[in-house]
Amino acid sequence: MESRLAANFTESGLSSMYWGMLAFESRATTQLLSGNATLPFSETLGVIGDSFNVIGQSQMVLAGLAKAGIGIHDTKNIQDWLHTLRNNDLLKSNSSLKEVSHLIDRFYRNQRNAHIIDTFGSTLLTAGQLCMILGGPYGIGISALLFTGVGATIGGVGFSQAMAQYMNRTFNLIETPTDTEKNILTREAETDESLRSTLLRRINDLYHFAKDQAPARVWQKIYRQIIKNSELSVEKLLNKLHKQFDKRSDDYRQLYKEVLLKIEQSPDDLKLIDHALKLAKSKSTLLDSTTNLQHGLAQWDLFNQISGHLKALHNQQPYQTKPLSLADSVEQLFAFADELGFGHDLERRIVSYLVNDTAVLRKLTVNVSDYVSEISAVKSKLPWNIPNPLSPIIHVIELVRGPQAEPIRPLFRISWGHKKTTVLMFEREKFLHDLQNSERLSPTAQEILYGLFFHKEGISSLFGHDARSAFASALNSLGKRILRSNVLRPIMHGIRNQVELSELLNPILKAESHAKHRLGLTSHELTNTFLAAGKYSIFQAVTFAANHNKLTTLSYVPDHHQQIEFVAKIRALPVGKKKAFANGQKVSHLINKLRDNVNNTANNASQLLELSISDRILAVIQYKNHLAVYDPATAQTWQLPKLSSLKILLAELGLNRQPWQLNVYQPPQLQQDHVKSLQQLTTTYIPEWETLLLADQRFGSISLGDHKLSRIDVWQLGLTHNNQLISANELASLTNLNLLENRSLSFNAEHIEQLLKQVNGDQADHLLSLTKTLIMSKHESVSLTLSGNEAAQQRLNTQLNAIQQLDKASTQLNVINDQLSNTLKHGSIWIPRGLYQ
Repeated sequence: MESRLAANFTESGLSSMYWGMLAFESRATTQLLSGNATLPFSETLGVIGDSFNVIGQSQMVLAGLAKAGIGIHDTKNIQDWLHTLRNNDLLKSNSSLKEVSHLIDRFYRNQRNAHIIDTFGSTLLTAGQLCMILGGPYGIGISALLFTGVGATIGGVGFSQAMAQYMNRTFNLIETPTDTEKNILTREAETDESLRSTLLRRINDLYHFAKDQAPARVWQKIYRQIIKNSELSVEKLLNKLHKQFDKRSDDYRQLYKEVLLKIEQSPDDLKLIDHALKLAKSKSTLLDSTTNLQHGLAQWDLFNQISGHLKALHNQQPYQTKPLSLADSVEQLFAFADELGFGHDLERRIVSYLVNDTAVLRKLTVNVSDYVSEISAVKSKLPWNIPNPLSPIIHVIELVRGPQAEPIRPLFRISWGHKKTTVLMFEREKFLHDLQNSERLSPTAQEILYGLFFHKEGISSLFGHDARSAFASALNSLGKRILRSNVLRPIMHGIRNQVELSELLNPILKAESHAKHRLGLTSHELTNTFLAAGKYSIFQAVTFAANHNKLTTLSYVPDHHQQIEFVAKIRALPVGKKKAFANGQKVSHLINKLRDNVNNTANNASQLLELSISDRILAVIQYKNHLAVYDPATAQTWQLPKLSSLKILLAELGLNRQPWQLNVYQPPQLQQDHVKSLQQLTTTYIPEWETLLLADQRFGSISLGDHKLSRIDVWQLGLTHNNQLISANELASLTNLNLLENRSLSFNAEHIEQLLKQVNGDQADHLLSLTKTLIMSKHESVSLTLSGNEAAQQRLNTQLNAIQQLDKASTQLNVINDQLSNTLKHGSIWIPRGLYQ
């Protein structure tokens, strides 16, 4: 709506000003030709001119307000996106993505600030037009206001134009993704890979792809400085780039800084820069003889290095120098330009030189039409539209009628004649063929055609004589934009899309997380068991919930027998009956019903209840004013000391604004085998990880090579001894794996792959880093290798090569041990903050 208003009122404002200026010009012409004889008529024209100007300025005020509204709307949209980014659960779940989140946050903060300044420019322009109205003949007539309005108008235009240039240069990225980005975003999920893991893998792959593209962009900047300032030394050139990266606050330039630091530490890269500087210093740009053409070979070598090196970096391949003939060099420049995507821009510049450069036309001995073909088209000339003086009124009517209003038509449409349009096409194949066959060209023609690629910096380019290389100009305009976009687009657009997708899929991601805790069971099956145990005592029900929590605390365990038995016993229990008790919209109504339930319950017996809110089911045991609440989706239990505490708990769970349904649960009649199963389910479990945790606390961490490790880490990685998996009970009794007989230890690659698919991002990074550290460590008493399927070993090695090795100080007890210890300490019973307030 605002964009339509801004365009419409800008158009009508300019239309009115057109007629106002026409009236003033007519008055001036009349006075010049007739003098004072036409004074009344001249005064009338002046009044008409002032009226149209005031109307035009009023329209421009409305247009400025609409543009300010657009700026405020865009700023709010970016601020909303930043809020989404900072609170996204997917990015928060993986600490390694903090850097990515910070890069995106800083980029869009800068864009938001640019929109704020642009909005200020629109507001200043609007204020200037308003001051000109007030200071004019139809206002209060104060000259100071008029001059202030003129200054504010000029300042507003300046602000808006400067910010438009800045935003176009900084934030306008090429939208079309590369094939690699498309493959990352469309690659199917791996077997057993969760949706969360798929999204995280895409984000990581996009970030690493962007980092892989950064060297090409940095080297393009280096070569640009070499061409522009060939007198610099290697050290001064690198310092110049450091200052360029440091003077900007955009954090994405950190990627460039990392590349620059690696270049400074690489002798081979420093030699490449030094060699390029020598070639640039020895260049020849005067092409008056074949001798000068040979002198220019040094610059050809420079462009060969630039195109070959940037192509290798773009394809992530090693660069090797190779000598090329002049014709082959030209062909390589075209091939590189085509691959990167600026081949058409290079052709356009060559055509421009061949057609428009008088020096080329004067010296060239061949017909330009051999390399430039014309496609002609005849079409009618566009009509001359005279601005409609009634457009302000029409636009106001349109504003009232809404967007369905008919568009404004010009007052007159005058069309005459036809015009011929010519499109110039570059005949590249003919051009390259003639360069390959030198006998077809005279020496002078060769100099001119090869000279199109020679480069000369200077102020002459500002005065109509462009001596810059067609290749260098194309590379440093569209080529530069492509290289920059290849670094930023995967992060700023690709990762943003995945974050927004995760917000849309948030209910599915939560359900996926809950499914892990439910062990394949339904919420009804789990609540049925909890309430069946609650028939006997709250303690037994809470013990069952604690067992459920223990069995799902770790995302992955090598041995699932306890979980399998747990699930089988639950499914063997008969299902109780439910009877609707109450429903409502507000939590206060729910609490009142529970309070009434206390008064109506005979002998103060416990009440077994099922509470359904949205798609969540909670099991509730009520004893007087006390509640025990169990969430099967997360395996958590809460004991609440008073009924009002339920309001705080539901707010913590985000369930305080949805409709609720409360059912009374009637436990089933249990047979003897069912009673036995229920007793087993409500007897405290000691899972294998708890045995290992207690061993760590009692004996300290276990020794493997030079490292002290958590037994849980070793157990989860699936360490094998003589091709046999070391069990949790064995690990609990060992203190030093280096003392094992026949020290043939290995990690099974397939086992680790399955583990990485189940754990979250931070835990996966930790386990991969630990695996790499252990395999790469050298110890005389033990040697660790990978075992299992060869394809799985290759895939795992690829992941290990991409991750940083841990320091020895980092290979301590797994950070998850704190969480496990907390689970044991509190027995999975948690009282939310504020319940006693």
